[in-house]
Amino acid sequence: MKQQYHIRRMQADELQTALDWTQQEGWNPGLHDAETFYQADPNGFFIGELDHQIITV
Repeated sequence: MKQQYHIRRMQADELQTALDWTQQEGWNPGLHDAETFYQADPNGFFIGELDHQIITV
């Protein structure tokens, strides 16, 4: 069975997933940086999905 990989724009409600993953990796994003950057450029955030499951942000 062939897996399907897809890149798309991130939705605002998925931003927390990105923040959770960065913290798990030891990154320390600013408290409100992600929301501020997303509001400034919502077309600049992307998600990679494999078979409709988020695998990269």
